[in-house]
This record gives sequence, structure tokens and C-alpha cells, in this order.
Amino acid sequence: MQVTDSLRRIGNELNQIVIDSVDESRAHKTRATEWETRHHDVVSQNNAFRTHNEELKRQLELSQPDAGSAIEGRDSAYPILRAQYPRERSVVRPEPRRLCQPHPQPRPHCLAQQG
Repeated sequence: MQVTDSLRRIGNELNQIVIDSVDESRAHKTRATEWETRHHDVVSQNNAFRTHNEELKRQLELSQPDAGSAIEGRDSAYPILRAQYPRERSVVRPEPRRLCQPHPQPRPHCLAQQG
């Protein structure tokens, strides 16, 4: 009887692990889709800004030809200056996220990760 209960308990724990994994996988897929959509929106917005800037630059060159070449000179100087004087960037990395949340009775796979 104890063996049957132990096997049933282990089976239930494994089923819960699978259910948790599937739920987490779905959440990750949803987040990935959201980030892909956001990235697409940002790229589209960036392309619209570039197109608008090119149009403004063209209009400026038509009205003031010297200003257009000054803008081109400035734009080409930026990468050179950035290469000569790189800014220090401090990157703060978040704490790694625990895969398993604390549980009143630790699951076998959680104990393996902690060990």
C-alpha cells in the first residue's frame, strides 16, 4: 500500500512539473511574440523617422545648399568621434530568475538545482 501511495505521489508531482513547464513555456512564447511585435513597431517607426528626415534634408538642400553639406559633414563626424571617445557604459544585470519557486514540500527537480 505504501509503495502504491509513493508511486501515486511521485506521479502527481511529475504531472505538476509537466503542467508548470507547459505553462511557463506558453508564457515565454507569449512574451517573445510581444517583443517581436514591439521590435517590428520600433523598426517601422525608425524607418518612418529616417524617411521624414531625408525629406527634410532634401528640402533644406533645395532652399540652402550649404546647410545640406554641413549636415552631411556633421553626420559623418559622429561615428568618428564616437570611436575616438567611447563612453563607458555600466551594465547592471538583474539577478538570475529562479526557475522554481519556493514550495512547502520541495519538488525533486528543485532539490537537484539547489544542490
